[in-house]
This record gives sequence, C-alpha cells and structure tokens, in this order.
Amino acid sequence: MKNAARRPTAGKRPWTTSVVGATVIVVAAAVVSATVNPLLGRAIHWDWMAGLAAVLFVGLALSFRNRWL
Repeated sequence: MKNAARRPTAGKRPWTTSVVGATVIVVAAAVVSATVNPLLGRAIHWDWMAGLAAVLFVGLALSFRNRWL
C-alpha cells in the first residue's frame, strides 16, 4: 500500500504527450492566423508561418517534455 500513497515524480513527460500538446498549440496558432489576418485586411504570409510553426513546434515539444510549461 505504500506505493499507492507515493507522489508522482516530477520527471520528464512522455514524448507522445509532449508532441500532442505542441501539435495542438501550433495548429491553433495557424487557425487563428488564417482567420484573423484576412479579417484585418492583411495577407497571410505562409512562408513566415511555415518557419515559425516548425520552430514553435520543436520549442513547445521540448518545453512540455522537460516540464518547463
């Protein structure tokens, strides 16, 4: 019964959880960008979004994995 009372460790999260969380945030950012920019009369710069999404995805996946977020 001692094992049931133990606190979960504050170690790293699994990669699957980290990747899913990062994917959800990056997709939400792309959807917001694709929706809001035309409403404001601006063109969407997909070349910027492609670079930004890749960097954002890797950064968020590592942040979730290491529990920085």
